[in-house]
Amino acid sequence: MTVIMAWPLKRSAFARMQKIAAGTVPAPGGAELLVSTTDRPVQVELYLPAEPDRICVFGTPLSASRREFTGETARGAWANNMIAVGQVETVRLEVRVRVYEPGEDFESVDKTLGDMCSAVATAVLTAPLFEQGRIYLSGVSQDPTALAPSPEPSVTGNASLVFTAEVITW
Repeated sequence: MTVIMAWPLKRSAFARMQKIAAGTVPAPGGAELLVSTTDRPVQVELYLPAEPDRICVFGTPLSASRREFTGETARGAWANNMIAVGQVETVRLEVRVRVYEPGEDFESVDKTLGDMCSAVATAVLTAPLFEQGRIYLSGVSQDPTALAPSPEPSVTGNASLVFTAEVITW
């Protein structure tokens, strides 16, 4: 049976962030900004909700690839003597962070966005999500911060954190 690890990995990462946001588990040092408060709600969802809160962390499409890794047989290191002993699934997990504020304060949105991205990275990477492999932050990108002048001025910032996980399966 082939077990695809991409979806359990995504659900595990978001479950951890949701528990931190809800305050049901303590936030690790550096991830305290994820904790939702009445004056600063943080919404964490697997997908972009229809009505996102001012601060929203959500998932995007998932991608993964698999490759076999081999070991030498007792006869030596000849290419035709290599046998598959397991598989490595490489998962690309993208987490989007959206910050919305009424008004025209670009700097505040940009600072909050950067701080939230650091909190998300800390939450995902502080403790292992699985035993057999590794996960690391492999990329960050930020969309241009946008000003919506009407009906009331508001600023929206979006950023994307890409985590790459390499999971060994047998």
